[in-house]
Order: sequence, then C-alpha cells, then structure tokens
Amino acid sequence: MMDLLQSRLLRSIKVRPHPFVMERVVEIIMNRMKNPNQHPPLRIAVFGGLVTEGFRSRFNSIGLSESQNGFQACAWSYKFERVLNQVLPLLFDEHLPASDTSQSFSLVEVKNYAVSGTDSSIGATILEYNLLGTDMAVTGVVISSFGSND
Repeated sequence: MMDLLQSRLLRSIKVRPHPFVMERVVEIIMNRMKNPNQHPPLRIAVFGGLVTEGFRSRFNSIGLSESQNGFQACAWSYKFERVLNQVLPLLFDEHLPASDTSQSFSLVEVKNYAVSGTDSSIGATILEYNLLGTDMAVTGVVISSFGSND
C-alpha cells in the first residue's frame, strides 16, 4: 500500500507503520469488501487542532447538505473518508467476484476527535487515560495531525 503513495506524501509521514500493521489494515478492508454484513468498516481516529477540526467548516463553502455530518463534512478528515471509500474499491477490485464490485457500504469510517486550540499533549492525554472509552477499542488506525508548530 505504501508503494501507491506519492513521494510528497511519503515525506509527510513521520512514522512509517510496521508491515504487519499495513497487512492488518488491508485484511480489514478486504474482509469488509467480501462480506460487509459480518465485518465492520476500518475505523480511523483523527486527533488534531484547529485545521483538523475543520476551521470555518461550519460555513460550508462547498455546498454540502447539512445532513452530511452537519457542516463538519467540509473538514479534511471527512473528505479523507469519502476519498478512501471511493478509491479503495478500485484498488482491490480484482480480488472480488464481478457481482460484488458495486459497493454501497463504507469501507472506512473516520472519527474526528480534533479540538481547536489544543496541542499533541491533549491528544496523548486522551489516549493515555482512555477518555474515549469503547470508541478507541474498535479503532484500527490513529492519525495524529497537530500543527507543525507543536
């Protein structure tokens, strides 16, 4: 999967995941594609500050309906979710029977836990003291996206 990423994106990744982790992520996605009723989507938790929360996303400058996660659907984390759910079926299409290629379920679910005005110490505290409870128990990937000045 890392081979599919562009060189610019590779430079932005600070900690490369262990190959076992990437294999597990692909396994979760493949299981979901093969049998969506028995396998939940891959859950991604995103922590961050103002930009990750969705600065000014409540103004909805791109015309999304309010029913799509409120106006927070404009935040990059939700855009990331929509892109993954559109691109992943194309990447793994050859591994599925022809009848299963019309996907109407989500493969990835992104939860945005960002809080404006915070730094990475807040994200670490949330994880260390398990403040999200069972939400984190079913999360497969955690993205820490705090500002570069942190």
